[in-house]
Amino acid sequence: MRRQTLIVDSAFAAHEARTRAAREGRHGLQVMSIEQVAARLAGGFAQPIPREFLQEVVQDIVQTEDMEDLSPIQGLPGMARAVTTTLMRAWDAAIDPEEDDAPRLEALGLVQREVIQRLRPSMATPLLLVEAAVRRAHHAPAVLGDVEVHAVPDIAPVWLRLISALREHVDVAWRPHSRPVPEWLVHAGIDAEDRVVHSPEVRGASCANPRHEAIEAMRWARQLIAEGRAAPQEIAIAAASTAEFDAHLMAMSRDASIPIHFAHGRPVVSRPEGQLCAALAEVVLNGVTQDRVRRLVPLLRSQCGRLQGLPAGWTRVLPRDAPLTSYELWSRHLGQVEDWPEDVDFSEPLLAVIEEVVKGPEHAQEIGNALLTGVSRSIWRQALTDGPPHALDVTLQGLRLADDIDPSAAIVWGPAASVAGAPRARMRLLGLTSRSWPRTEAEDPLLPNHIVPQDRLDPVPVPMRDRRDFRALIDGAEREVVLSHSRRDADGRQLGTSPLWPEGLEPAYLERSRIARHVMSESDRLLARRQEFGHTALAASTRSCWIDWHTEQVTAHDGLIRANHPLIAERLDRPQSTGALQRLIRDPIGYVWADVLGWREPSEDEEPITLDALQFGSLVHGVFEEATRRLEAAPGIARASEDEIRAAARAAAEAVAEAWEYSMPVPPRLIWRRLLRRAEEAVPDGFLAEFGQDGSGALPDQRSLAEVPFGQAGWQSARQIDQDLPWEVDQPVTIPGTSLLITGRIDRLDIAGDTSAAAVVDYKTGKNPPVKKPPQLRGGRELQRCLYAFTVKSLLGGIPVDARLVFPLGGRVVPLEDPEATLEQLAQYLQLGRDQLLAGNAIPGEGTEDDFNDMSFALPGDAKDRYFRQKRAHFNARHGSLADVWGMQ
Repeated sequence: MRRQTLIVDSAFAAHEARTRAAREGRHGLQVMSIEQVAARLAGGFAQPIPREFLQEVVQDIVQTEDMEDLSPIQGLPGMARAVTTTLMRAWDAAIDPEEDDAPRLEALGLVQREVIQRLRPSMATPLLLVEAAVRRAHHAPAVLGDVEVHAVPDIAPVWLRLISALREHVDVAWRPHSRPVPEWLVHAGIDAEDRVVHSPEVRGASCANPRHEAIEAMRWARQLIAEGRAAPQEIAIAAASTAEFDAHLMAMSRDASIPIHFAHGRPVVSRPEGQLCAALAEVVLNGVTQDRVRRLVPLLRSQCGRLQGLPAGWTRVLPRDAPLTSYELWSRHLGQVEDWPEDVDFSEPLLAVIEEVVKGPEHAQEIGNALLTGVSRSIWRQALTDGPPHALDVTLQGLRLADDIDPSAAIVWGPAASVAGAPRARMRLLGLTSRSWPRTEAEDPLLPNHIVPQDRLDPVPVPMRDRRDFRALIDGAEREVVLSHSRRDADGRQLGTSPLWPEGLEPAYLERSRIARHVMSESDRLLARRQEFGHTALAASTRSCWIDWHTEQVTAHDGLIRANHPLIAERLDRPQSTGALQRLIRDPIGYVWADVLGWREPSEDEEPITLDALQFGSLVHGVFEEATRRLEAAPGIARASEDEIRAAARAAAEAVAEAWEYSMPVPPRLIWRRLLRRAEEAVPDGFLAEFGQDGSGALPDQRSLAEVPFGQAGWQSARQIDQDLPWEVDQPVTIPGTSLLITGRIDRLDIAGDTSAAAVVDYKTGKNPPVKKPPQLRGGRELQRCLYAFTVKSLLGGIPVDARLVFPLGGRVVPLEDPEATLEQLAQYLQLGRDQLLAGNAIPGEGTEDDFNDMSFALPGDAKDRYFRQKRAHFNARHGSLADVWGMQ
């Protein structure tokens, strides 16, 4: 068996060469890179320095050593990666930084000395590896045999001595395949075979954007395979830079069920181990929250075997709205849990994980060692090597792992530099725009041109390499080459065609919505076969909805339902909140969505920048409630002095802040404290506006209760113990003249000492109302105080009840004029709204058009511009007298 060595320039080319050798039965053939050849000849288990190991060593040097001329930028993110790249380029160019007295090169020389001292015994720099290999070149016949350099465009200057030494002992053949022959071969006296130049059919395609290019590439590949013109292993797709195509091709490969080998590796975040690292990085960098822990725990269990003792329903003990943004909050909440899923108390192991992740990015390495294992830990360590801990999220996005799909039975996708080492019979080249192919050249960031000439540091610059690879890919394809470019980038900017585009080649103009002859996936097939798609339930429903939304008639897609629908009837028989009653008469379709179907607005961000108007109103209500309880203990809100009110407001704000921080997300501290201050100041303004400085506006011997519940069957709360309520909270309350039950909580209830009179207060944190015409029902928006007044009157035996709106931020009090007549009128509208809904008219009302309607996502996209304008008159005709309430003051 004759030993031979084949030198290639990429992992993909090496795999292709081994596959070809196996098929041809070439036993004894070794496929290696030039670095591996030098290490094999040097012997003694010698090996080149892996880039990952070198960067890890450089990272340690950057953090611990004084880098002299580089010290001003030593702490910048990405410094280790930049130094590693520059050092490897200098080595490849046969530049020894220690032989030059330039300050920058001296700094690199210091790094090189530190690196050499920290290398493993088997590792050596390229300069030392070449020296060792040259000394043992006489062993080349036994170790390497004849050497063939296959489809390598060039060899770095540092390895030229090795090639010359090998020629003295073995035959060295240069087989360029379709790549050009470097000029230095002639001077070195090495004979090279002629380039392989095929004459494939070359076609062009003009696509809308990079995603469209990826779609057309997958359609092209599917067509070749379906028509039997090519097997997957005969197809390759390449680009000068793969970044803007990777995500599209990865997703489309899954949809099309066509295996694609990523020659440059797949992003680590596309694999479960990488997703675990990404989830952990999010917690470490941005802080612990409930949602982040919910994402992290299942990944830790599946990838690292952590927390295996957690039962399947472990999240049941977590309150959905509580952010749990610190270890203390987690510990406090888990310590209060009594009903554990499957009777398993898992607080200790879960808190142990949370205790680790809250240490912060400064302890990222320690956190990874404690929680991760196997591939996940390797990825985490590599991310910390490539960049600083505070950039973990960015670094992880750039990391890749070797693809485990066998390229010998799959389509290949990768950078032109890799694929050019083993072109396939049918090639498709993507991204041929003026920005992307060829790429632009940039100086080395640490060794710019005025320190080391760039033509010495990089004899073949990036634009020249891209041109060379482009020519090699076209000449290496035996049958077909399709060139593709985008008309616009992903952001919509117009793009020009690459200067490499063959002159006279007219591209086929492909529209993004075109019907392709061959499709790539199921969704693409349905797009191409519109009649078939039209018979699906989804298409029929969509078409019917679209037509109904554009006709003037009121249809089922506008909210018409069958009369006496059991779900509607069942919900109307249950107690209604004031918000539900407001929707009933202003937004019937919203009542169905929110109160019957249970739709809810998506939850807010876990870490909001501020509170919206509704949240701030809830905060003010909470402070008023707590302040009322404190003042009622002594001396009473009507008898308290201004100083006592302010002291109670301050204590109430602190108590509410603690409860909110535990139970829901709050803004950053500075904004949060300012909002609390506003809520605190609203208390004395509101109380003083009601009662005056002397308490003259209060009822005789007034007693005040906060957040008083009513009409709530089975209601259990600490509030019922804290306050001596004047009624049983589960006593049903029916709105007079209707069959509607009502439930809720009164913001504040004032009762005279002899229970001869009462007052209900509804706090409002919005804008102050107009002075001349203060609001009463406000078109159905203000129902609370009217309904609360009736509730109190009904439950307390018909005593006189005053109902008022209090605007504490503006110091205004607005009483309800003629409560009896207002309630009688309101009851008529509520009953009408109930009857309309039971009749099947769950159609939009005036409230549906509100700017802050939570359910607007379920309306047509052009609801404001066309839909409401076209159908409003038809809706109002069906609503009948119910529409009159919308114009009431």
